[in-house]
Amino acid sequence: MKTKLIVLLLVSTFVVSIIAGPVVLAGKGGSKGPSQCKDGIDNDNDGFIDYPNDLGCDNKNDNDEWNPTIIYCGDGTCNGDETCETCSIDCGECPIPNSCSDTDGGITTYTIGTVSGYYNEEPYEYTDFCSDEMTLREYYCVNGQWNSMYYTCQGYNESGVTCMDGACI
Repeated sequence: MKTKLIVLLLVSTFVVSIIAGPVVLAGKGGSKGPSQCKDGIDNDNDGFIDYPNDLGCDNKNDNDEWNPTIIYCGDGTCNGDETCETCSIDCGECPIPNSCSDTDGGITTYTIGTVSGYYNEEPYEYTDFCSDEMTLREYYCVNGQWNSMYYTCQGYNESGVTCMDGACI
């Protein structure tokens, strides 16, 4: 009986040591050694070692050097929040919007004017001119685009009004 009790006690001790041994040996925090952010190793292969040099480390006890990919302008890829306005080197130049400006302020037949701007990313410039001694080609802007019309200078026959140098005089 005494032998059976000793054998049972030995077997029980063996079983308990197998189950509980790793837990006791690991202790609080395990047997991992120093954290990645103070172990002197570049664990994430980003060229930086430990806190504070490795941007993936929040502090020296942080056990993870990995940091997410940082998106920056100039990396050769248009990604994330980059746009042609914020990063033309990666995303390319922004298209030039259609535009129009008129130096005489619109349809003004008694003043020579010039419209200029961009249409389909191409620059343009058109100046009012006389197509003959009584007809003016008047350029003006409508909704950001150039337009033109032919205008007969009023009173041409009666009062001597004529077209000269891009205006009715």
